Order: sequence, then C-alpha cells, then structure tokens
Amino acid sequence: MERKIARLVPDLPPIEKAYGYFVTFHMLNKAQRELGNRVTTFHPQRRMAETHPGNDTVSVPVTKLAEFSLGLRLSSKLGEYDVVHSHARVGLPYAFFTSRGPPVVVHLHGLPYHFTDSISGPRVDGRAKIHDLRALFTYSSMLGCADHVITYCKGLADKVVELFDLDLGSVSWIDNGIDPSLFRTMEEGEVDVNFKGSPVILYVGRLSAVKGVYTLLRSLPNLVESLPEIRVVFLGCEAQPLIDSELRGNVTFIPHVPHRNVAAYYRAADAHVALTQTYGYQKTVLESLACGVPVIATDNPDNRYVAGRAGVYIDPLNNNQLSDAVAQIAGETRLKQRAIRNSKRIRERFSWRKTAERIEAVYDHLL
Repeated sequence: MERKIARLVPDLPPIEKAYGYFVTFHMLNKAQRELGNRVTTFHPQRRMAETHPGNDTVSVPVTKLAEFSLGLRLSSKLGEYDVVHSHARVGLPYAFFTSRGPPVVVHLHGLPYHFTDSISGPRVDGRAKIHDLRALFTYSSMLGCADHVITYCKGLADKVVELFDLDLGSVSWIDNGIDPSLFRTMEEGEVDVNFKGSPVILYVGRLSAVKGVYTLLRSLPNLVESLPEIRVVFLGCEAQPLIDSELRGNVTFIPHVPHRNVAAYYRAADAHVALTQTYGYQKTVLESLACGVPVIATDNPDNRYVAGRAGVYIDPLNNNQLSDAVAQIAGETRLKQRAIRNSKRIRERFSWRKTAERIEAVYDHLL
C-alpha cells in the first residue's frame, strides 16, 4: 500500500557530501520508496544552503530557531500526508503545535552531550552549549507529544524511556542499516586502497570527543613505539589536530570521502576504532563489519550485540586498553577471519531494506 510520508530533517546535503546521519536520511528515503511509498523531505532553509531540484525535497524558510520555526510553518501544511517522520528534534514543535493531523514519528539518533554528562557520568567536553540547552528544553517539553519514538539501539531506547518518562509501548528500537552493494568484502579482481603492507588502524568520523577520537590521538605515541610501521588513518576529518613531528609519518588525515567510496578504506584496514562515549553503537561499526574488518569498540551491550566475536571491547577513555587492543589485532589473524566469516550475516541482517520494513510496521500500528 502506497503511503505519503513527510520526512523532516535538520538538513539534507547531497549524498556525495553527506556524512553521519545525513547519509541515513538518503538511505531511508531510497528504501522506503522501493517499498512503494511516496516520500517528501522537508528541511530548514539555511543561509548558503544547497538547493535540491525536484518535487521530493522542500526547503522551508526558517529563523535561527530552526526547529521551532519549521514546526510552526509546517503545522498547517502536512495534513495531506499519512505519516510525519521527524529526525532528531526538528519535528517536535510540529507535534506540539498540531492537535489533529497525521501521526508523528520522532526518530532519535542520539541525545545532546550534556544528557550524557549529567546522567551517565563525566562530562564529554567540559562545557554545556546553548545548542544543547535548547535541545534539553525541546526534548523535555515536547517529546511526549509524538505518537511514537524510534531509536537505533536498545541502550538509547532505554535511556529515552528513563529520561523522559515515556510509555514503553511508544518507543521502538530499530537498527540502522548499510547498503550491502557498497559495504562488502573485496571481490576478485577489484582494486582497493593500498597502504603498502603497513598495519592500518582506521577511524571514520569527525574530530569529536563524544566519538572517542581523542583517546586514539593520545594513544599514538604508544602505538608507534610498539608498532613502528603502523599507519593510523583518520577518514572524514576536515580539521586536523596538532601531531608531534615524529608521529606525522604514521598518521594520515583524509577529508570527506563520498559515501560510495568509504568501503575501500575499511577493506584496507586491519581494524576500525569506534569508541563512542554515548549510547549504543556507531553506524561505522556496521559498515566495518560488513566489509569483513574487526572493530575496537566501546564495551557496551549494543556493540557486543552487533559485533560479537569480531570485536575487541574496551573503556573508551583508557589509552592503555586501546594500545593493547591494537597490538592484539596486529599480532594474530583470528579476529580478521571471524569478521570476514561474519560479514555476510551483517549485510543480510542490517540492510536499509530491513530497517525500512520495520519502520513500516510502526506505521501500520499507528494507522
């Protein structure tokens, strides 16, 4: 049955420039259209924002308080849709201001850092930001107005229920996906990225404390001392931190790479480091495992659920544990072999198609 879905997102850069959850928006649009739905994406029109031709993306003029302005402007325009599917907090004001209309699904990809700071332990970056304080107000006052909440992992679902006193039946945990045609082991005859035989440790993402990248940076002296030939590759880091001159030969910074090309860097690596300090697992863990590459990940139930025996699990703030994990992976091949054997299961279990099908089940329940 065809449904008309309005997707509300904070922004929508073209897929060639997308990263993080902006890739998710594109992939879900594609998967849901393949299931027979009509999907229109709405996003705030920001200064210097790129425009997207066609009828499936609508750029809505807003003020600086983008989520509130977007909600107000759309409150009288979305009645023709069957479902309003909002990502992060951008659609919460719409749910708050609209008493009648299609059901509103809010899809959470995380929470502001200061939730982690105040509820779960030490501060991530030592400061509370105005951006996060506004998010705290929005979530606390408006999340209960949504008809359903989706999170990408059980850890985040449990935390959302705890923090905002939501009914268990109104929160679903639906895993992220990967594109199995892109993220896979290398097939015979293919040419991949080559780092000339050096042990390669890969980090994928921006320079963000919440992703644990600074633990990797602090560990560089120990890693180079124990493995002088090691290459540590930071993929997607537009900014570069200061690196001691004696370590620069072991470190490579590569700015943004189009989504379709990222898998080649996973396949060139011996391990992928994903040390999130928040809830659940990073989407890069799925991508790495689908390419047959083991992960060094934060020791939490969600990472263990995804990676199983193809992962090494550590405290994301412990430099020594990270150094030991890298030495373990560089010293034996069993983890790599497990990851390769497990890659087909990951591609089948965590495809965007399966994610879209589970979201369809939520729509069925609401409608």
